[in-house]
Amino acid sequence: MRTREEILGWMSEDRSSCAPTQDEQACDFLMWYDPEWPAPAQRSINALYADKLKAEDCKMELELMLADKISDMEEKEKKRQQKMISKTKAMKMELNKKDLFIWVLVGSNIALFAVLAVLIGLKM
Repeated sequence: MRTREEILGWMSEDRSSCAPTQDEQACDFLMWYDPEWPAPAQRSINALYADKLKAEDCKMELELMLADKISDMEEKEKKRQQKMISKTKAMKMELNKKDLFIWVLVGSNIALFAVLAVLIGLKM
C-alpha cells in the first residue's frame, strides 16, 4: 500500500483530490486543482526536454567517438611495442652473430700464434 506521502511527495495536500489519507489505500486517479499551464510555458518545457534528449544523444556519440579513439590508440601502441620487440630481437641476434664472429677471430688468432710459436721453435 502506498501512503499519501509516497504518492504526492513534495506536493501539498490541497493540490490533488482522491489521494488517500494516512491509512487508506491510494486510488489510481488524481485530479489536479491547478489550471493547465499556458501554451508558451508548455512549448518552453517541451523545447527544454528536446534539448536535453539531444544533449544526451550528443554525449553518447562523443563517448563512442572517444572509445573508438582510445581503442585506435591502444592498437597503435600495441603495434609499436611489437615493432620494438622485433627490432630488439633482431639486434640481439645481430649482436650474437658479432660475438660469435669475434670469438672465431680470437680463436683463429690464438691458433695462428700457436702455429707460429711452433714454427719458430722448430727453426731454432
